[in-house]
Amino acid sequence: MPLVNDGIREAASAVVARDGEEGLEVVVLERSAASRFLPGYVAFPGGSTDEEDREIFAAVLAPLERAGVIELSDGAFRVTDELRLEHAPGHTPGHQVLSIDSSGERALISGDLVNHPAQLLQPGLASATDMDPELANATREAWLERIQREGRIVAPAHFAEPFGAITSDGDGRSWEPLVHGSG
Repeated sequence: MPLVNDGIREAASAVVARDGEEGLEVVVLERSAASRFLPGYVAFPGGSTDEEDREIFAAVLAPLERAGVIELSDGAFRVTDELRLEHAPGHTPGHQVLSIDSSGERALISGDLVNHPAQLLQPGLASATDMDPELANATREAWLERIQREGRIVAPAHFAEPFGAITSDGDGRSWEPLVHGSG
């Protein structure tokens, strides 16, 4: 779905840039037509739009769109052989996480999948900003199981420590921050 030149449409945050053979390539995610909130809209940084968002669009995204280097996706998207955007619904429409698989190492940039370490012990503890709390809770539980099963390092958006591991003990899951130089 091409972006229109006469403005932008409101949507969730989702832009990934990468170096391509012909220069910079940008991935812009598009909401599914089945979404309850803003179905079919193009994802744009910042969630809702305001004057600053429109200025950013005009300065950054519009030239890339005119250059034909924006690629839209409404689901899982392989950015490179090592990077894959994956659906993580519930927090906001179109919410995604970025899986990283490189040289035998695995990580996940988890966005708003988990906003507080307490949600590791209680994945059903919804965030006040989860637009669909029931779906967010189910998504969180499924991703937490997968993260542990796959042994991924996690980079959550809102934890005090930027990187860590999710471990299990007799009482449930816990957060183990990575110490600089480890992992």
